[in-house]
Amino acid sequence: MHDPVQIEPIPVAPGHAPDPAARWSGFPPRVAQWPGTWSGTRNWALPGQRSSSSAGQNGFLMELQGLKVLLTGGGSGVGLELARQLVAAGSDVLITGRDEGRLDAAATQIPGLRTLAADLARAEDLPRMVDAALSQLGGLSLLVNNAGIQLNYHLATRPVAQVLADVDLELRTDLIAPIQLTALSLPHLMREPHAAVVNIGSGLAVSPKRSAAVYGAAKAGLRTFTKALRYQLAVDAPGISAVDVVLPLVDTPMTAGRGAGKISVEQAAHEILAGLRADRSEIHVGKARAFLLLHRLAPRRADALLADG
Repeated sequence: MHDPVQIEPIPVAPGHAPDPAARWSGFPPRVAQWPGTWSGTRNWALPGQRSSSSAGQNGFLMELQGLKVLLTGGGSGVGLELARQLVAAGSDVLITGRDEGRLDAAATQIPGLRTLAADLARAEDLPRMVDAALSQLGGLSLLVNNAGIQLNYHLATRPVAQVLADVDLELRTDLIAPIQLTALSLPHLMREPHAAVVNIGSGLAVSPKRSAAVYGAAKAGLRTFTKALRYQLAVDAPGISAVDVVLPLVDTPMTAGRGAGKISVEQAAHEILAGLRADRSEIHVGKARAFLLLHRLAPRRADALLADG
């Protein structure tokens, strides 16, 4: 047993930040020597985590001009609008999707956009996506894991065989494929001076919806993966950012008929790219900022708001 924690004021010379470990004299050595970085009198950041006073998680601001982008789920919704705004900003973009008709329409709408019909649920399609990006873009500097699928059902009232198939599809599309695609992309991202992996998440990763248990679980897993990846990259590949995007309800084909107060895809894409330019490790879009604050202060109230979607 350790003695009770003693908190004592520490005299600080003008212009010098205090040693945060020294303030907690009663903690065991492993806690007192917490492996983080002190960034001032208020900000404490884990390795690879952006403190509130820093310019960005890697100390640089990302320029969209000239980025070589692989973006999944780009045929509609937020993905399509991200592609539109990235191309307008001077990025070279390859989008993927399952619906060739939507991809063709996207290419018609956005001159210069490149497309590839591929399915994240098919493991053999993942290397093909990366190969296409390398051959068509000449490299890879930004991976956006945007594609997702949300199936709404109650496990206890659905045929078991259907549940097993649906669980496999959702987890493979929303969690397994983004992780595997990230692994396939990292060797190529590491060749760039600055690069990023952006994982598009949801408030349902924090407070799940009753009818979307598996989707919420997948997004929670993706959120945790992104944070852990950020810690790894801070050690192994400091030039690569790992970015977690938390979206509120956005007006897309996937959310048709669900809820009110949706934001537009234009606003969502604009805020994502603004956060990317600023090299933010977490980008909270629209109402997601207020929701995450509410969840910190009153988690039960926040959970109740999303429970019925």
